[in-house]
Amino acid sequence: DIFKKILKIVPKILYDILIIFCVALILVVVWQIVTDNNESIGGYRLFRIISGSMVPEFNVDEVVICKDTNSEDIKIGDIIVYRGKTGELTNRLIMHEVIDKKEVDGNLIFHVKGIQNTTGDPDVYESQILGVVVHKSKLLTYLYYLATSTYSSFIIIVILVINVFISFLPKRDKIITLDEPKEITNNDDSKKEKKKKK
Repeated sequence: DIFKKILKIVPKILYDILIIFCVALILVVVWQIVTDNNESIGGYRLFRIISGSMVPEFNVDEVVICKDTNSEDIKIGDIIVYRGKTGELTNRLIMHEVIDKKEVDGNLIFHVKGIQNTTGDPDVYESQILGVVVHKSKLLTYLYYLATSTYSSFIIIVILVINVFISFLPKRDKIITLDEPKEITNNDDSKKEKKKKK
């Protein structure tokens, strides 16, 4: 009986966790879009890679976690995400490796380059940097796909609506089982028995 109960409960728990993760991911993505990535959540941001400049270390469509980091703590070899400010890179988010850094008039300037690129990017200033990549996640990559895919998003929304609808339905009353009907004695017979006793 306990094993059967566990088999019933576990899929439901996993299902609830999946829905919660997808909804949370959608909220994070929406938050980043609304704030134009200027606001982090607890010092972290999520980014999906859209180019192959960092292959083979990072592949297209992978999701990475980026952490707010003081410019002084950024080291050569770190992967940073920054907002481009010149030419065709203007307002684009770029994720490249730091190959050098220097201080000019009290300001740190970073030289970065994609693994697959033959030349480096234009100088990157402290104000452009959104953070350092600390992790790439296969789970988040999969969930991001689920959360942003048109079909899966529609399915998630439908499931949530159904769950809300079901939660508001009145609960069925417990089924009351009746005992088998007892034999009823004939009233006439009982009256006759009483007369005989008299």
